[in-house]
Amino acid sequence: MINPSESFGFIIILSPEAQSVAEKFQRYQDSIQKGEQVYRNSLAVYAVNLYLQNLGFETDLEASNSWDYVWQTLMDTADLEIKNYGKIECRPVYNSYSSRGLV
Repeated sequence: MINPSESFGFIIILSPEAQSVAEKFQRYQDSIQKGEQVYRNSLAVYAVNLYLQNLGFETDLEASNSWDYVWQTLMDTADLEIKNYGKIECRPVYNSYSSRGLV
C-alpha cells in the first residue's frame, strides 16, 4: 500500500540561464503581478522542457506562445511545443516547502 505522506516526484535544477531568461521576460511586463506570473510560467515551461528532453522528446521553446512577448503580455500562457505531438500547458505548482513557493 502507498503511504499518502510519501513524496512522489523529482527535482529539476534550473540553470542560471533559465532564471536569466525568466527575469528578462519579467522585466518586459508593465505590472509587478504580471511580471511575477510571466516569471513563474517561464520557469515552469523551462523545467518541463528539460524534463521532456531528458525523456527523449524533441521540444521547441521558440515555437511556444509562452516564449513570445506579445502572448506573454496579453495572455496567461505557459505552453510548450512538443514536435510531432503539439503543445502542452506547463504551470507552476506551489508548495510551502520550497523557498519561493514553487515546486
